[in-house]
Amino acid sequence: MVGDATHNPSLTDDHYWYYADYNTITYSWRVAADQLTFQLWYAPGGSWGNSYAGNIGNNQYNDANTGDIIAYDWGDGYGWSHVALEVGTGRDDTSGWVGDLVDAHTSDHLHAYWTLQPYNSKYLNTTTVRTMHISASN
Repeated sequence: MVGDATHNPSLTDDHYWYYADYNTITYSWRVAADQLTFQLWYAPGGSWGNSYAGNIGNNQYNDANTGDIIAYDWGDGYGWSHVALEVGTGRDDTSGWVGDLVDAHTSDHLHAYWTLQPYNSKYLNTTTVRTMHISASN
């Protein structure tokens, strides 16, 4: 269930995903790990794909399809730190890298190279990336 503010659920309950205003935002809307939990539980439904670790900048392509989620763990001890949506393939306008592209709402990364290189230079060698396939059948 996606839920909404009229039902007044706990904002920490990952069964709900909504943004009503700045003070009424579920964790599953704004926290990467909670968003992944929500996606595994609810439509369209997610399932884990491959994991890539270490120097991810050397990987040109991943196993994500357009519409899938890519999760990032910077390796800083805080777990899943970021999520982005696979939007296709092409050239990253900022870096010029060619390959799978993602969009992410934080830092307004649109059509960024999927490893987030060069945006992720601080954690590039410690980042673990994992794809989450989203089922189109739901």
